[in-house]
Amino acid sequence: MEGIPQYLRAHHPMAMTREVKVIRDGGFLTAAQVARELGIGTTTLYRLEGRAYAPVPRRGRRQIRIYTGADLEAIRGWLRAHTDLGADPGLVPLEVVARRVGFSPSTMRAYAGVDLPEGRRRQAGVRIRIMFTKIEVEQIIAPSLPT
Repeated sequence: MEGIPQYLRAHHPMAMTREVKVIRDGGFLTAAQVARELGIGTTTLYRLEGRAYAPVPRRGRRQIRIYTGADLEAIRGWLRAHTDLGADPGLVPLEVVARRVGFSPSTMRAYAGVDLPEGRRRQAGVRIRIMFTKIEVEQIIAPSLPT
């Protein structure tokens, strides 16, 4: 056969997928899994490295960060001690409530104070976060929200 070979979908080596599978099979977590579990972005997780937790080892050709369950709990503890998650353990951020209900945080903000409990407004840097008590969270989750 001469010329440019025909592209066959899904016939590339997918080395990244194999590397991540080896990491997960070894009982480790990737940065994306840890960030999802903590409710933060991967970029935020990377920025916390060295400040909130010790730099984690990297594996594979792509130098993928690998985390253990202990790393996850250490990061969660630091976030509770240094962010709104720890200021009042009885309060739940709007983003967490939105995730549990299946709506985006912006949709939840649109209904806050109208069809949802008012919540408490907390200053978090330049942003204002809406926090709910556990009782308010149950009131939000129990009935179906307007669509």
